[in-house]
Amino acid sequence: MKRFFLYFLAVLVFAACTNNQFKDFEKTESGLYYKIYTNSTDTLHAIDGDMLTVILNYRTLENQPVDTNYKSFPTQLVMRESAYSGDIYEGLKLLTVNDSATFVLSADSFFQVTAGSVIPQSLDTGSLFFLDVKITEIKTRAQMDQEQMAQMEEMKKAELDSRTKYLQDNNITVEPDSNGIYFIQQKKGTGKVVKTGNYVQLHLKISSTNGGYPLYNSTDHIAEGIELMVGTGYFGLGLDMKLQGVKVGDKFSCIVPSSMAFGERGVERIVPPYATLVYDCDILNVYTEEEFNQLSKKRNDERMAKQKADMQSFAKKNGITSAPDADGIYKKVIKEGEGEVVGTARSVAVHYTGTLLDGTKFDSSYDRGQPFSFIVGAGEVIPGWDKVVAEMKKGEKALVVIPSAMGYGNQAAGSIPPHSVLVFEIEVIDFGK
Repeated sequence: MKRFFLYFLAVLVFAACTNNQFKDFEKTESGLYYKIYTNSTDTLHAIDGDMLTVILNYRTLENQPVDTNYKSFPTQLVMRESAYSGDIYEGLKLLTVNDSATFVLSADSFFQVTAGSVIPQSLDTGSLFFLDVKITEIKTRAQMDQEQMAQMEEMKKAELDSRTKYLQDNNITVEPDSNGIYFIQQKKGTGKVVKTGNYVQLHLKISSTNGGYPLYNSTDHIAEGIELMVGTGYFGLGLDMKLQGVKVGDKFSCIVPSSMAFGERGVERIVPPYATLVYDCDILNVYTEEEFNQLSKKRNDERMAKQKADMQSFAKKNGITSAPDADGIYKKVIKEGEGEVVGTARSVAVHYTGTLLDGTKFDSSYDRGQPFSFIVGAGEVIPGWDKVVAEMKKGEKALVVIPSAMGYGNQAAGSIPPHSVLVFEIEVIDFGK
């Protein structure tokens, strides 16, 4: 009975403090405290799906900034259903354009649920904070659709203007085909004809009629030309169509409208929306699928043989006397560790330096002054790392040579070229229980 009385008294004290602290605030039925400072004459309140432009300011209950990263500046958000009772979306529905207000929100719920971020260090778990809000604009779904349609029409016109100017500036007088594609042949070949399903080897440069740097140039990546399967539309449907029927030795350009290239969306950070593209092509060779598979196997066998020989040479030069393991990984212990091995499913912190076989350094945690942490066996790192580190001990330092198959394979990774052997000096700093 005494314990219940003390609990009941604590609840009363908390309620009294809360009411006193937010005595100038109103409260919704769900328990959201709010204070509206400015009531505008606008009657439009946001509904789910509307776009709001708001200015937000985050304050602790002691009237201090929550975090320097949370500064007052206009931001846009889409109105949606409340994720929980008393969230910010319930509060925003009380306001209209030019209204300003302060809401009292839960740090846990707002940052972890609504914002999907961590709680700032200035706020404790379970604490409350003030969020000042001013709505500067509300756009309905209909208004946004109308604006989007207008923007699309502007971009379509800009594309047409750009294409027309490009044709005029380059004295292109050929007629487009039924899909609006212009085909300009510079050289006629006499080799095999390219068909759907074939693999074609070619030099390819892609640019836009808007000018500027080429969007893609195969010679920047592979000197002997790229190989692609005709019929996949990898570089756009328009190019795919024009590759069908050309011959080995052909050299041509084709100007392809966005409707036959990458459309109204483009390719993020590469091709802008509504871009007419210019493809410059030089057809080097063509293979049937069977021929290409045989060629690929031959190339891969030759590459693996050379890689194996290069790794053996590196191991000999660097005093690695042990044979490679079943996956072709060489390892030389530089400093012995202690205790049990790391194993899998554990968080481990390591220092490392990574280089190519020729000594070119591509990464180092030492240079950053911060160990690198990951979960062993979770696929967060290359397979070679997962395997090697799992077998190391705390304090162990080793020189490791990893074949491309246990690294990034045929993919480039930053400054690491495809099919690269990777050399690491790895030191296990610590790992979890």
